[in-house]
Amino acid sequence: MCKPQLLDRVVDGLRRDAAAVILVGEYGVGKLSLAGEAVAELASQSETLSAVVTVVDQQDVTEELVDSLNVDGERFLVLEGIDQYPAEAAATIERLVGTPGLRIVATARRIRGGATRLASRAGVRRFAVPAFSISEAERYVCLLLGCEAVESLTLRRWYRMTEGNFASLTMLVQATEEEGGLQSRRGLVWEAAAGESVPAELTEDLLRRCTAEELETLQLVAAAEPIVEDPLQRMIQPEQLAHLVEQGLLAVERRADGGSRISFKQPLHAMVVNEQTCPDRRREINLRLYQTLLEDLGRRDPTAAGRRVTRLVAFGLEAGLELPIEWLSSALNHMVRLGTDEGLRTRICTVIAMHKDANSTQLAKAAIWAAVAARFNGDKELAAAAQQWGIRAASALKPMVGAPDRLYAALQVRLATYESTDLGDMVAANARLATLEEASREAHENVRLSVRSARMAARAAAGHLDSVGEVLTNESRLLQLPVERARFWSAVASTLVLAQRGQFSEATGRSDVAVTMMGLGGAGYGPNAELLSFCTYLSHWFSGAPELSRDALEQLRAVALTDQSSCGLADLAEVLQANSLGHWQEAERRAHVLILRLTEHDPFVVRPLARAAMALALAALGQRSASLQAIRIAETGRFGVSLMARGMLLTMTLRARLWCQASDTAAVARDTANWAAADHLPMVELVAIHIRGLAEPESLPQLLPRLTVLAGEVDAPVAEVIRQHCQELATLQPAWETPAARILASFGAWMPLPSAPQLSAREREISLLAALGYSSKWIAEHHHLSVRTVETHLRHVFTKIGTTNRDELRGWFRRESVGG
Repeated sequence: MCKPQLLDRVVDGLRRDAAAVILVGEYGVGKLSLAGEAVAELASQSETLSAVVTVVDQQDVTEELVDSLNVDGERFLVLEGIDQYPAEAAATIERLVGTPGLRIVATARRIRGGATRLASRAGVRRFAVPAFSISEAERYVCLLLGCEAVESLTLRRWYRMTEGNFASLTMLVQATEEEGGLQSRRGLVWEAAAGESVPAELTEDLLRRCTAEELETLQLVAAAEPIVEDPLQRMIQPEQLAHLVEQGLLAVERRADGGSRISFKQPLHAMVVNEQTCPDRRREINLRLYQTLLEDLGRRDPTAAGRRVTRLVAFGLEAGLELPIEWLSSALNHMVRLGTDEGLRTRICTVIAMHKDANSTQLAKAAIWAAVAARFNGDKELAAAAQQWGIRAASALKPMVGAPDRLYAALQVRLATYESTDLGDMVAANARLATLEEASREAHENVRLSVRSARMAARAAAGHLDSVGEVLTNESRLLQLPVERARFWSAVASTLVLAQRGQFSEATGRSDVAVTMMGLGGAGYGPNAELLSFCTYLSHWFSGAPELSRDALEQLRAVALTDQSSCGLADLAEVLQANSLGHWQEAERRAHVLILRLTEHDPFVVRPLARAAMALALAALGQRSASLQAIRIAETGRFGVSLMARGMLLTMTLRARLWCQASDTAAVARDTANWAAADHLPMVELVAIHIRGLAEPESLPQLLPRLTVLAGEVDAPVAEVIRQHCQELATLQPAWETPAARILASFGAWMPLPSAPQLSAREREISLLAALGYSSKWIAEHHHLSVRTVETHLRHVFTKIGTTNRDELRGWFRRESVGG
């Protein structure tokens, strides 16, 4: 069961003789399944079981049912939808409550009707059954598919579409599997491509639950959701709305201003309805919506209200109408401020760019936001078109005299981004930004900040981390919204560089402020907020703070759940976290799928980081050849966030080299330390020297003074532990057996296993922890295994390496390990 705590509570509620419980929850949350599991568990423990009766049709509640339960022994009665029972059937059930030996489990959407009568009886307990949380959804899907884990991107998409509804999730997953849309590797399952079709079973279920008139209402809501405007809400019959809400298809929420908001309960249901709506019907509905809003406006100017004109534009475009350029431009400005509906925003940009009345300013804004959408969605055709629109607009907007304004500067930055990321032409991009920075010397401060931020980020994205400086030094202006938005990319670059310097508190403070400011002013969250949250995670992860990195990962997952684009950042963080925990099998299989995803679409260019994480996991699993190949690919990245975090990438590939016992480990570590020293990255230099010491212990005595200096410059406990470990290595103590080594393992810095190709992946993970002195119980909890399974793996390890117990295992490590 995916709700084990709730199941335990229900079972406890039924243990008393003649007990009765009611499971209350919305349509499709799995109440009947939970009831069945509770009864099955109790029935399996019963020595006098005589009957288990499940009633799914209220017409089956008859005197014959009562007679069938009038037998000796324990009996269980499961009743579906008791809140829908007529008075007579409810009275029959009420008479059964308290019958010796009979336990009753009923389900209901609300406490009303028959549920009210049952709940009024003394001793009857109620349990709320909510929809799945995302972690519960993953456990359920794993049970359903017989797998160990679900790829995070796939899981987030399924969860967003179903809102964790048990029935919808079941139908969606099963339909995807039946259509051949799932792939698996080493226990990890993922959706090969996000399908647009919906399960036939779900379509049948929806059509069964509503009338033809109600389907028309659903089509109206699908075209206009969320509906907050009174004129549009009046188009819906109250009786129909009430029934559709009751059926769990629509939701009505109260807004802060006292109004209401009508939308689908689950996005998947909206997909079902859209699939049932032909193009002509869709145009007809949108024309009605457009005309209703326009009539309500009367003679007022639509552009005076951003939301109203945006709605008019949305309905008008779907209805195939030609709209005034002023409406389109106003709608785009409104959507940019709110950061909403990227698909509609992109369509508006395209229409503006082709509009005969569009001026240069309107064309420039369309080009900028079309380019943003293209980057996050991986639409190369749109990106190329946006670049051409931008070039046209830039030639018209270029100031003849004076400094450029904010729009012209933003346009030039976007053109440079295309040149660097899509064309790979860093020379052209840097030249464009250098010219813009020179021209902006007398511009408004926000313009200067945005240009400096873009140029600094471009250099950092090319790996020139020494060039990253502060864009703002006046702390009193730190919380001004326009300033923070203008320096978004400087916040990304400076966060990552500060973390590599070991200034972790300042790094996370910078990204946290930036992501908070991004959520203000109604801008909402999106890929940029996800990137900033990822930077916060990277800072905690690189500092070796397990609890902080775990919390940051949870926050990143929450942001990613609201972001419909596939940036891969939360997935990458999960790979890094798995490596830190010593879950190398999980890290390797998740990295494999992530790299496949990023090969198709990698808006922030983090694939080299994913490759580095994959190299480390492969090395820890003993796959030397594959690890060395991944190292070579990871270190050839030329642009992007991966190079902003170049020091983090190189420390991962250095650790992978160390695990692989590569002959060049010490030399590469020395070169990395020298580079880090030149770019003033103390944390990176510290880790590189540590790895050099593990590969070449004789070099440590002369490096200890430098290590002491570096440890003093890094504001994380891991720095002092690294220094202590290097001192221990300098006295020729075994690398993995010292007190500092075990502390480093808790920080995610594991000492390498000996080369042992005879051990399986799981055996390698368990033997390392056992050699470090962790108990079988601790190892079992750490890897979500049973103690018996851990002991079995250890026996296999002892046999394969010729030892008989943990002491001999430690001796084997002492003899065979790197630095041992």
